[in-house]
Amino acid sequence: MEIFITISVVLVFAFAVSLYRRYREMRIERQLTYEEVIIRRLVRGWRIENQTDDTVVMISGARPNHILHLLLSVFTLGVWLPVWACIGIFGGERREVLRAKD
Repeated sequence: MEIFITISVVLVFAFAVSLYRRYREMRIERQLTYEEVIIRRLVRGWRIENQTDDTVVMISGARPNHILHLLLSVFTLGVWLPVWACIGIFGGERREVLRAKD
């Protein structure tokens, strides 16, 4: 029972840190121009999926390898399932649409 409480506390803490980082990035990016935001994200590993004159769709991250996680879960008799769940919830691709201000 204690292990589930510990895991829950760690997940809540990780989620709070993730929200804070995202909020901080949004605050910084509000002060930058449209082109500066795009360049900043490209430097940090984001990719451009689609671009028009005033809109850009950017992607960060990669899709999880579910076959690998299934095999790990089978070989570890289910011990890997919480890790797979966390990767499925918090990992993966993240898309954002950026629009130029008028």
